[in-house]
Amino acid sequence: MDKNKGKLLEFTKIPDLPKRSFIYLLVCMGGIVFFFFTGIQPNTNALKKLDKQIQLLNNQLDKQKILFPLFTDLMKRSSKKIENQLPFPGKVKLSRDNIGKISSIFNEAAQKSNLIFISGIPDVNTLKDDSAFLLVNVSAKGEFFDCRNFLVRLGEIPYLEKIESIQITAGRRLKELNLKVWIMLD
Repeated sequence: MDKNKGKLLEFTKIPDLPKRSFIYLLVCMGGIVFFFFTGIQPNTNALKKLDKQIQLLNNQLDKQKILFPLFTDLMKRSSKKIENQLPFPGKVKLSRDNIGKISSIFNEAAQKSNLIFISGIPDVNTLKDDSAFLLVNVSAKGEFFDCRNFLVRLGEIPYLEKIESIQITAGRRLKELNLKVWIMLD
């Protein structure tokens, strides 16, 4: 058995390498490490950066695909031919007997503009002291381009003196338009 143990120990004994082979081994290992850090690692980092850029661009593309129908709709609406001149009828004063019809006049303008008319309330305080003007608070709901058409239709009203303020409030689907309008009275 002692003979077998001796042979086993001889077999597991690592042979001595010549110095030159050891130097060659170190040079080759150094070359492999150098190749890894100069060739493979920078390319791996560059690929990771490119993957991030691709992901960002894909996210932007998805957003643009979602918004594209809205964009085309807005482009169609904005390219519609608009009359070059707004209506400016001759100024006429509204008789005090017709003050009750003011709401129906604004309602008609809103319906022609595809808006939902909410209210047209005259401010009674402006009728004091035989004032020549009446303030009317007008509210309507609809899409943004229809609000624009409504404002153009208001310009067609001959006894409209001026629009004091315009407030557009964004809702979920529709915009709410609140106006303060001055009417000339007889």
